[in-house]
Amino acid sequence: MPPPRLTPLVTRLDRTLLSVPIVRRLIRPWLTHACRMPVERVDSVVLMLSELFTNAVEHGAHKSVLFRAESPGNGWVRVDVDNSTASPIPAPALAPAGSVRGRGLWIVEKCVAELGGKWGHSADGSVAWCEVPIHQLPQPKERP
Repeated sequence: MPPPRLTPLVTRLDRTLLSVPIVRRLIRPWLTHACRMPVERVDSVVLMLSELFTNAVEHGAHKSVLFRAESPGNGWVRVDVDNSTASPIPAPALAPAGSVRGRGLWIVEKCVAELGGKWGHSADGSVAWCEVPIHQLPQPKERP
């Protein structure tokens, strides 16, 4: 039997860095209790969401940011962060040594790869998204 389709978690928050911990507090129990995602995977998704939401706040031009998390019943979770601001699609990069900023998308890329998911941006750059399996995917067996 396929996993059930869950009620999405959708909210619009002020475009301020003070909203980042709020979105973390919203997503953690939803992932843990509604999705039954293992806690070590929850931690990685919360980190990815923090980075994507921070970018939306810092690079958006509108007063708010829309956040949506859903599990469509296929064993995966999708998170969208929409700042309603068209922009060039950014690429992950490592910041210079000593810099305290500039590693967010690199962190997202590494977490998504570790969880076996995928991520990207809408064609106009206004929405960042990631999709990850709720549970670890089985590893293919090696042939002798």
